Amino acid sequence: MKKRKLLKKIFIVLLLFIFWQASDLIFSRGRNEFANKPYILYISPQIASRYQTVEIHGRNFRDLPFVGKVLINGEEQMISSAGNEKVWTDQKITIIVDPLLSSTGPLEVWVNQGNEWVKSNKVNFIYYDSKTATPEEEKMFWESLKK
Repeated sequence: MKKRKLLKKIFIVLLLFIFWQASDLIFSRGRNEFANKPYILYISPQIASRYQTVEIHGRNFRDLPFVGKVLINGEEQMISSAGNEKVWTDQKITIIVDPLLSSTGPLEVWVNQGNEWVKSNKVNFIYYDSKTATPEEEKMFWESLKK
């Protein structure tokens, strides 16, 4: 009888250990995939006109030197520069709104990791054009300039 209770306890402990190891393995894989992927928290301002700068705040953008790009509606954007240096850090990227490249649509960051492009989440960017702006965009644009 004592042997049976002892075997039961060993079996339960072994089973709990197996479950613990499996959940740890699954959790760490999922976390590592998310932890390395570029992620945009917010952009400031969300609406901008030609030649304004827009800051993209987030994580895992990688520090220079490396290969990366910012796209709006699939069009690569101009990265701002300070002197001869591009303004790109692991947590912030600054772009310049170019009227020939920029439009309203999804903004995303692409980072090249080991010959593979890894995309961030998408956030909505609004290109402000006074000739075609809606009243809501007009108000949003002027409010953004106050900040």
